[in-house]
Amino acid sequence: MHDPTAPLASFTALFDNRTWPPDPVASLRRLLDVSVAALGASGGAVSLGGTSVAQSGAGVSEASLAVEAGGGAARVSITIGPRPGGRPYTDDDRRALEPAVEAVARALAASHPRTVAPSGALAAEHADRS
Repeated sequence: MHDPTAPLASFTALFDNRTWPPDPVASLRRLLDVSVAALGASGGAVSLGGTSVAQSGAGVSEASLAVEAGGGAARVSITIGPRPGGRPYTDDDRRALEPAVEAVARALAASHPRTVAPSGALAAEHADRS
């Protein structure tokens, strides 16, 4: 049985210890690629703030595992499709995926404060209300 913990933990550490501002699209695509490979999935999809950013493999016709983190424009959502052969995801799989999604959401929110206001609204909208 494949253990997704190590590759996802390594990815999470990369974002938690970053010293550069992450590129949102590249970060989300990497999150998707690492997650699909680590979980042995047929494919997946990732979005930012409700907008689809990327699909991988067979995409997602049937969501088997979904995780969200962050809020508003910085909300990162990943949906992982079924595994070939239909083996179900476990609570351990979800626990391995959640920190990676949370790390990307934190990194994007922290490195793009001009785009994402604390409330999750676009900074321009936030400034207009001030």
